[in-house]
Order: sequence, then C-alpha cells, then structure tokens
Amino acid sequence: MEPGQVLGWKTGKVAGVDSLTQFRFRTSRVEEVDEFTDETVDQIRVIDPHRHRVFQEGKDGWEMVSATPYTLGFIPLVPYYTARTGFLTA
Repeated sequence: MEPGQVLGWKTGKVAGVDSLTQFRFRTSRVEEVDEFTDETVDQIRVIDPHRHRVFQEGKDGWEMVSATPYTLGFIPLVPYYTARTGFLTA
C-alpha cells in the first residue's frame, strides 16, 4: 500500500493497550464495460476490528456497496516507522 492511499485511522485503548480501531484507505478495481472496454472504479475501504465495508462513488456521494463480517477481531496492519513520534505517527 502506498502512503497516498491511506485516508485515515482511529485509535483507542483495547484491554489497556493502544490499538487501531478503524483504518480507511482508497483503492480501485477494474470492471468490464463490454468486450473491448474496461473501467477503473475508485473505492474506499473501511476496516474495523469486526467488519469490512466497501464504498464506491455514486450519484449522491459515496455509497456502501458491501459489508462483510471481519472475524479476526483486530486490524492486521503493521506500521513501518522511520522516526516514530507516537502510536501510528512518525
């Protein structure tokens, strides 16, 4: 994932430990329009410890197109710090 794809995150204490409670990032997918044409569709993905939602831009703004349970119970993101200043910040 490139840094420019990251839209934001939320943190909180879980069992007394600083933890990631939400992670939002931009991605895209290619949809087939017809036999000769593909179209790139921008998406925003929102991951919480217990669900994963996908949004696509529609006529009235960003609309949720899918929501699935997320059974890990945590967000599996491993930050790479070059000069850490705090939890998920450098």
